[in-house]
Amino acid sequence: MVKVSVIIPAYNAEKYLSESIESVLNQTFKNFELIIVNDASTDNTKKIAEKIANKNNKVILINHHKNKFRSGALNTGIKKSRGEYICFLDADDKFFEDKLFFQVNYLENHSEIDMIYGGAEFLGKLGKTKILDSSIDLRKRMIDSMQKSFSELNEKVHAIFSKPGEETYGIIAGCSVMIRRKVFDKCKFDENLRNIEDYDLWYQIIGKGFKIKHVYKNFYYYRIHEGQKSKNYERMKIAKDYIFKKLKSGKYFE
Repeated sequence: MVKVSVIIPAYNAEKYLSESIESVLNQTFKNFELIIVNDASTDNTKKIAEKIANKNNKVILINHHKNKFRSGALNTGIKKSRGEYICFLDADDKFFEDKLFFQVNYLENHSEIDMIYGGAEFLGKLGKTKILDSSIDLRKRMIDSMQKSFSELNEKVHAIFSKPGEETYGIIAGCSVMIRRKVFDKCKFDENLRNIEDYDLWYQIIGKGFKIKHVYKNFYYYRIHEGQKSKNYERMKIAKDYIFKKLKSGKYFE
């Protein structure tokens, strides 16, 4: 049985995709499958992924004929996956080589934990993300947030939406996670979102009562470059407003 499914959503990712794939294939932990979802790319993404998949039976390539964006690509990968544990890697980032080994070992020894996460180091800039402290009760913070105005949410509660590339506090670094398969029986990426869809998933996971845990360890390299999706601040604002409305309506606790 496959222990871990790694999912890479890829749209016009030809520049960095090979490095991302290599960082998975070079993991010290070997019982994994790598699912690449080519989201109707118009560059050489498909050719690059096909070439690697043809040489390595751990690699599975799925091609979308229509662009479904990152949320849709990740949901496709989750549906295809067979692993007991699931994690994600963006096509311009890279895993540390012990990422899978450490996290599988942790979850195998902590059956009460459904999701583990840590931090990331920046490629192209010195620094690292500041991960949420374990003393923070995220479920309580969500409930408290439901009583606040949108402006208060923006200014005080959701530091998780700080500008990418800055050293930020209160963040769950998206590609640092490993999640038990059972979580996705109740949670999935919201395909209405075109940005910060990770945070919507974290809220679903917390709201449904699953247990998450951070460790003070970095698990991947987050690449800083021009043109990346997370720098579209207008789209980010739209996504934030959408998530805040779901939060205030109590949707995450249904």
